[in-house]
Amino acid sequence: INKAHALQPNNEDIIELQRGIERQHASNVYLDGEWRRLGQSDMTISTIGGSYDVNENAQVGIEVQNNNLDSQSIRLSDGTQGSFGEDSQRGQIFLRYFNDEGSQSQVSLFGNNDTAGVGAYHSFVNRLGFTNLGVEFRRPNWEFVEGIIDDATRDRVEVGHRYTPNDKTIITGEAGLNNYNTKYDDNLSSSASLSGSISYRVREAPYVAVGYGLDAEYEMSEENDRDANGIPFQRFPLDSREVHSLNVLGSYDFDENTNAEGLMSYGFERINGDSGPSV
Repeated sequence: INKAHALQPNNEDIIELQRGIERQHASNVYLDGEWRRLGQSDMTISTIGGSYDVNENAQVGIEVQNNNLDSQSIRLSDGTQGSFGEDSQRGQIFLRYFNDEGSQSQVSLFGNNDTAGVGAYHSFVNRLGFTNLGVEFRRPNWEFVEGIIDDATRDRVEVGHRYTPNDKTIITGEAGLNNYNTKYDDNLSSSASLSGSISYRVREAPYVAVGYGLDAEYEMSEENDRDANGIPFQRFPLDSREVHSLNVLGSYDFDENTNAEGLMSYGFERINGDSGPSV
């Protein structure tokens, strides 16, 4: 990365990548607690993880999570319907390698209460910015409440890019192909996803930025079945979405170890017409 910076000293992507590596490429241990509410379901996610620098170019790490879930009126992929309260776990072990030109490679092993998986990632600096590539097989997926209980996993191929035309503007984009599985069956749903953002910094300290975001996933196939009463149902709860949002992001550094961030957003879901704010 130092060689790349010397060749292109004003390249904002290289500068940001260098800062990210300095933060990421350091031995650490972390704890995290998070509460979420999705519909009528509440979840408390506890995370513990850490990493260790093997040498100046290699790092190993681990992350383990527990999800305490209290759900209401859920239909699982086997047709079971009701309210569920349980704990689910997932974890990741990874090996990450940094080279002197600014690229980064990673291999990950995943697992939940039912399935093991693997992922491989590579990112690199180029004349047009910073590009990342990824392949995942059976990575645990907690995006849907039903999937948490069903030990859902996702297979994915992705490509993303970040371009920084100047020191105030960041443009990102990512496209992917996805396949969803549960502990009962594989290939229950497939999709194509597309995300992107444009952000513009209006103030440096405290940091304030405004921007536009896109979060879209288009269902390509789905498996359906009938429950014990003969009622048809979709076995995996994925529906197409296309969310456009206008965002205001703020950040303030109290000191080198303490930081506060906030996001205000208003989104519009084009496919079903829903809209509303989020904080």
